[in-house]
Amino acid sequence: MSESRLNAQDPLRRGAAGSGGYPVPGGDPAVEENAVPWRLWLGIVLARKWILLGVAATVFAAAAVYTYRLPPVYSAGARLLIERDTPKVLDVEEILAATDGWENDYYNTQVQLIASRRIAERVFKDLGLWASPEFEGMSDPIPAFLGHVSVKPVRNSRLVDVTVTHGEPAKAAAWASALVKAYIDDAVERRAGLGREALAQLRAEEEEMRGRLDAKEQAIQSFCEAKGLVSLNERQTLLEQRLGDLASQATAAAKQRQDLEATQEKIATLLAKGSWTALFSLPQVQESEVLRKIRVEQVQLLQEQRELAKTYKDRHPRLAAVQSRLDSLEESLREEAERVAEGLRGTFEEAKGRELKAAAALEAAKAEKVQFDRDRIELARLEREAEATRSLFQNILKRIQETSVSSQLELTNISVADRPVTPEAPAGPNRRMHLMLGLMAGIALGLAAAFLVEQLDPTIDAPDEAERVIGAPLLGVVPHIGDDAKRYGRETGTGERDAPEGGRPGPASAGLAGTGSRIMKAIGLGGNGNGNGGGEPPELVCHLDMKSRASEAFRSIRTAIQFAGRERGGREIKSFAVVSVAPREGKTVAAINLAVAMSQVGHRVLVVDADMRRPRVHEALGLPATGPGLSDVLKGGAALDDVVQETKVKGLWVITAGPIPPNPSELLSSPRLAELVHEAEERFDRVLFDSPPVGAVTDACVLAPELDAVVHVIGFGRASRQEVREGKRQLTALGAKYLGAVFNDVPLNTRWYGKLYGHQYPYAYYEKYAGYYK
Repeated sequence: MSESRLNAQDPLRRGAAGSGGYPVPGGDPAVEENAVPWRLWLGIVLARKWILLGVAATVFAAAAVYTYRLPPVYSAGARLLIERDTPKVLDVEEILAATDGWENDYYNTQVQLIASRRIAERVFKDLGLWASPEFEGMSDPIPAFLGHVSVKPVRNSRLVDVTVTHGEPAKAAAWASALVKAYIDDAVERRAGLGREALAQLRAEEEEMRGRLDAKEQAIQSFCEAKGLVSLNERQTLLEQRLGDLASQATAAAKQRQDLEATQEKIATLLAKGSWTALFSLPQVQESEVLRKIRVEQVQLLQEQRELAKTYKDRHPRLAAVQSRLDSLEESLREEAERVAEGLRGTFEEAKGRELKAAAALEAAKAEKVQFDRDRIELARLEREAEATRSLFQNILKRIQETSVSSQLELTNISVADRPVTPEAPAGPNRRMHLMLGLMAGIALGLAAAFLVEQLDPTIDAPDEAERVIGAPLLGVVPHIGDDAKRYGRETGTGERDAPEGGRPGPASAGLAGTGSRIMKAIGLGGNGNGNGGGEPPELVCHLDMKSRASEAFRSIRTAIQFAGRERGGREIKSFAVVSVAPREGKTVAAINLAVAMSQVGHRVLVVDADMRRPRVHEALGLPATGPGLSDVLKGGAALDDVVQETKVKGLWVITAGPIPPNPSELLSSPRLAELVHEAEERFDRVLFDSPPVGAVTDACVLAPELDAVVHVIGFGRASRQEVREGKRQLTALGAKYLGAVFNDVPLNTRWYGKLYGHQYPYAYYEKYAGYYK
């Protein structure tokens, strides 16, 4: 059956190609993403369970021994009631409360104070504990005493529990009583001391305040004398009246000046027009006595002129005399009007001067009023300061009197709610709690030890770790051959290779001891000839036990190699070396089973044993150790047809190592190797070289560049991270095409295999699809 058909019909093979099976290049990394951390941690715990159990048991035993060797202890307790404040007798208690530090953390402060060195020293003094044999030889017994004391506040109350624990019940009660008494006495003394300190402070403040008050009063007196402030109200009234009078005078003078100014302007206008007769219409002109007399005489002469005009002609002397007199009066009127106008100009200047004086007097009065207001405000400020100082001074005097009385009173806000009694039954030790703590500590230390050992382990024991080290995806993961049969109740005859407790398997070659006869029977060269003579060797598990997990793992790797060649876009991968870093990592098992898996899909496969130092392919396949092989071809003593041997596995041929040469590296460096590879690729579909370990000799580094690719086998828990990393570097530095790695010989009970791989394909699945592998 072809490879494509198998992949199409077998869901396991489709998964192996990148959709949920073993990791392959370019595949979906869902397997890594599904590795839940807590499962990995659980796996570490299970792998290192004996370390965990050993440490936990040791710590628990030590805790048990310590607990049961502890002597019994007795507890005597008292309960104190601590009020927020002392009973108020006098107002001075406010001062004492303020100086006593009543803050939100008051109760916490009191709890710390009860268990303080200060109170403990009073207890030592009262009970004479300084000479007690219990504290004999101690340079500082106070911490030892306080180690017996426990102080805890009762939640949501003003109660505090004071407990003293001791091996002797009488001492526990006596120490508790002495501790409570010492605390209360200390509180009374502290308050009394605070009262005396407050009194001394108040007396000092009294002297200071008295001096300040005298200074304030003297400042008021000096200010009043300097400013002439005798009667403020009377002076304010006089100033306001004076301001009113001066304002009226200023207003009248301004009005008079305005009227005169208007008259002056009118006179100037009339004189400028030559209408001096119009001046008689002005009230100021009309008021002139001289002008009035002239106007009366003028009226009389005009009347006389009219009468004479009736009798005499115009040139009559009498009429001429009257006319002459009228002309004289007209001139007199004009002169008198001008004189009156000139007088008005003088009156205007006088009015203007009076207005200025009235305005100046008004401004001076206003300035005096402003200064008076300022002086009054300053005086009020001085009086307020003096009054405030006087009030403080009187308050201090009052508090001095009250403090003198209060400092002599023995008051406290602390009382005993429950007095200590001598205990009858022991209060400890709490053995159950000690054992639980010991068990928890043991488990914690055991976990720490387990994870520490795991961290310090330099070998690779997880696929993700292998991928990180090589910097490339894994081609597949091969379980430990033999675990699969045990897990599903089938015996394969390789049970001796099961992983030891803790998840570390034996080497891949460990299952080969004593397998010679089994191999002969298995491949039809001996025994009963049924191919099942007593067990399956690991090198032929793909041929003899196609239902096993290991067989399926190699088929998945086969598919991964096929797809890896396609992804790289080059020619098909036909020849590749199977290498490892260190011996006993299972590369021979991997090479032969991979060759068998490739032959099962119709490929002609050739396996070449290139390990000419410790060859094992012939032993695994039951071929004779003698006869021509690879070394003969490289020496030129044999052709390809002379060394190729057909096996009982259909489609599988092999070239053994041949006689072991003294110079394997030099033979592999000969041009005949390239000729051999070219000829083998033309005659076979796949050519696999079982190479020596990279870290031991240089053979693999010489061989690998001549082939299409390199498959790196990493044994579970075998090589260190540094060795694997260095091995890959050596191969790639010489031009080898690094295809990927196979994580080999992984026990099913490891901390991750069963979760990521083991649960997918149980034995019943292979029973169902067994026909695919026949």
